[in-house]
Amino acid sequence: MLVFISNVIKTITIGAGLFAFINLIIAGFGYIGAGSDTKKTAEAWARIYMSLIGLVIIASSYVLAGILGQLLYHNPNAILSPTIYGPGVK
Repeated sequence: MLVFISNVIKTITIGAGLFAFINLIIAGFGYIGAGSDTKKTAEAWARIYMSLIGLVIIASSYVLAGILGQLLYHNPNAILSPTIYGPGVK
């Protein structure tokens, strides 16, 4: 069950990263197409900032999980790829 939850979290993270990256590209095209319209330029910049902040949050969550794994378990992968020990598991 823990492995399933870990895979779901990784899939959601990948989806969020792709969404933020695609949103960043679309906002870039919006900025290019805005021309001299200050309102559209401001909207495009706001969207670019939000996309970049989203990417930073996603990346920093993995870095934080690696740091906590190293500090608590002496293995940076411990939180990101947990190992289940129990009867019948080697």
